[in-house]
Amino acid sequence: MLRRLYKIVMYSVFFSEMSIHRVYSETVLENLWKKGRSYSIDIRTADIYMQEAASSLRYINTEYEPEMSTTVSSSFNDTYESTLWYPSYADGGIVWSKTFPGSLSLSTKMGYEINRSLLTIFEDGIPDNTGYTQEPFLSLTLSQGLCPYWMQGYGKDPYRAQLEYLLEQKKQNRNQTEKSILMAVTAYYIQLRKYERLIRMTERVVNVYDTLIDSLTESYERGNLEIAKVWEQENNRWEYVDDLNGYYDSRETALKYLCMYCGDISDIDYFSELPSCGISLFDYNPQKKITEAQIGQLEALYVLNKQSNAPSVSLGGSFSDTAETVSFRNFIDALKEKGALAWSVTASVSFSSLSSGKKEVLDENYKLNHSIYELELQNELKENEKSYTYYCKMIEISKMQLEKARLMEATRSAFYRDAKTRFAQGNCTKMDVLQAESQHFTAECIEENTQDTLWYYQWMRSQIK
Repeated sequence: MLRRLYKIVMYSVFFSEMSIHRVYSETVLENLWKKGRSYSIDIRTADIYMQEAASSLRYINTEYEPEMSTTVSSSFNDTYESTLWYPSYADGGIVWSKTFPGSLSLSTKMGYEINRSLLTIFEDGIPDNTGYTQEPFLSLTLSQGLCPYWMQGYGKDPYRAQLEYLLEQKKQNRNQTEKSILMAVTAYYIQLRKYERLIRMTERVVNVYDTLIDSLTESYERGNLEIAKVWEQENNRWEYVDDLNGYYDSRETALKYLCMYCGDISDIDYFSELPSCGISLFDYNPQKKITEAQIGQLEALYVLNKQSNAPSVSLGGSFSDTAETVSFRNFIDALKEKGALAWSVTASVSFSSLSSGKKEVLDENYKLNHSIYELELQNELKENEKSYTYYCKMIEISKMQLEKARLMEATRSAFYRDAKTRFAQGNCTKMDVLQAESQHFTAECIEENTQDTLWYYQWMRSQIK
């Protein structure tokens, strides 16, 4: 009892594993899609462009990183020959600045300057009468544009937004490239299958004609038939041979393009099962996504340009501590004593961008480009509707053709079985059986090619989103 139960369990596991394997087994066409994705130079190039856009977005913070610089300067004059090489003025400082999203900027400078002057104005400019006034200072400037993105009703930093939309464009361009290539791979694979059947079908017909011509030639040589009957069948044969050569050329062309997209396909199975015709390469239309991303980037750039070209207001302040004029030897002591404090506050508004006419140009260009993209979306929708209608019509036609093909195959199959029976009974010739077999094989090929055509139209309709 336990052994029987064990066997039942093992058989259940075995068959369930077979079922799982059968469900997830990859078809030849799906394998060709995989090869197309990995082999295509266009897809790999699109991947690189997408990575570049992603890198720009990833390092967006470098646009807002603070900047720091140092300045040192000095000047001389020959007012007094004895102090010719004594600097009349010198300063040095460190400048730190940073920009923020929304046209906000902050700048500060911390520095130190000295000015040469005479200790006693009634004496000449000799070294002992030369002194310096030293002045450490600190300044701060805050600037804000008057049209930041949040005042325009835009929800995020437009600089980041336009990079995000650019990345989306590159991503969807890559997907559109992949879709176009896999659709071409599918079309050529279906053509290859159909031409291969036509070749096998026509080769069999030619072989039947060869047998028929040999039989007729023997009858002619025995004087039982006119030569015109032989020539008539030879002419028919050459018509099929001409068709056959055309099929060979068409198959090689389809094979060449398939190799161009997928690389080595020497082990391809022409007649394996096709995947479900309901499989969609993408659940959306990449081309539509590209146009939508272009519209998004256009809006972001429009907001960014308005922000950059808007008037701005600046507030600034400075603080300094001016020490008494002392000789160079007393510099350090002078720093220890409190000097004359001074401070200032400034405010300014820049209206230069208002008189340049940039706003009108920006508005006009934005409206024109936005209209172009909207037209592209409308055209895309119309083309999809036309394609969907076309494929629906071709599906209906293919279904009717498939019904006729199945009826033809059933009729010729019955005729072929009847011919074999009659030949076994001695009521027909071997040639009759060969002809019936050839016609049955032809009907099978026509039915299978019609099935492939129907599958292709159904699959193409599934790609329309």
